[in-house]
Amino acid sequence: MNLTKLKFLYELTMVFLALLVAVTVFREIFMPISSYELKIHAYINKAVLIIFAVDYFVRLAVAKDKKHFIKTHIPELIAIIPFESIFQLARLVRLVYLIRLIRLFRAIIIFKKYYKTVVSLFQTNNLHYVTIATIAIALLGAVGIQHFERDTGNIKNFGDALWWSVVTITTVGYGDISPVTTYGRILAAFLMITGIGFLGMLTGTIATYFVDRILKKKKPQTLDAKLKQVIISKIEKVESLDKQEFDELLELIKFCYTKNKKN
Repeated sequence: MNLTKLKFLYELTMVFLALLVAVTVFREIFMPISSYELKIHAYINKAVLIIFAVDYFVRLAVAKDKKHFIKTHIPELIAIIPFESIFQLARLVRLVYLIRLIRLFRAIIIFKKYYKTVVSLFQTNNLHYVTIATIAIALLGAVGIQHFERDTGNIKNFGDALWWSVVTITTVGYGDISPVTTYGRILAAFLMITGIGFLGMLTGTIATYFVDRILKKKKPQTLDAKLKQVIISKIEKVESLDKQEFDELLELIKFCYTKNKKN
């Protein structure tokens, strides 16, 4: 696995962690949860904080201008400060809503940092349209299966229906909930076909995304290499160049110099 793929997977992982933190915050605000779940949320937040801190300090260590890096990454620096521990030491644990907002701020910073990668991926092959359509089909499938199976099946509420729809469209098929009516099974077959098509397109899009990124990196390098070869070949026989050829050589050198300055 090359560095491009590793970087891409790392960025996707960071986005997933940001979304995970955001989900835990919204659950704590809008849903009743147990003390055990609160502990799990705390562990998730600590793990994300550690990963984010390591990421920040590694990039700081390799940065050429460290002062400039710190000045331009102040939100990220604030996000890695362990405010929860500070509040606990200061016995300000009652400020739970402030702590939750800090967690949400951390998630937003992570997501903002890597969202361009996700947007770029989903715009490849118009995957964002296919994703939206697949989500809509999954939701409609949940509504449909609840309607078809409400009297005879084991789907008792919309939560069960949505779980079944997601499991079916991702082709996982746990089997804990299954349709028993004819229309329910037809709907299940349609969701399976949709899921297979979406997963196939997702795999192809990821491959296309990597190929495009590799080609974009290789093209400038290939062009630079060719220009340098032309310049070297002209310099080796500079004494035999006429005025026009000499002017062309100067223009090539100026072009390479200007291009490298911009990069």
